[in-house]
Amino acid sequence: FSVSFSGKNYDPANRMSEFKLFAEINDHSRGCLRTGSAALNLAYMAEGRFSGCWGKANKSWDIAAGLLIAELAGAKIITKPFDEKNYQSSYLACNAMVFDVIHEKVTPVIF
Repeated sequence: FSVSFSGKNYDPANRMSEFKLFAEINDHSRGCLRTGSAALNLAYMAEGRFSGCWGKANKSWDIAAGLLIAELAGAKIITKPFDEKNYQSSYLACNAMVFDVIHEKVTPVIF
């Protein structure tokens, strides 16, 4: 699994819940990574290297192509509507086998 965390100044109050979610997914999977690139996370997920990925407060130009690639590869995807002021969105993209379980855990934190 891979994650794109929001910047430390974006949402300091919610930061700890993001770390706890990262730890929980890490402990219940074969590992959770933070590659530093939402586009790379989505491409790896589409290719099958990751079972899924999520990101919070990513710029639209960082995730648009990756979301399309993941969708075309068969991923289940949900996104928060783009914040037109800051050009940001949050997303979850997973393969069908893990989507329901991950969606349940991730939604309260990133959406």
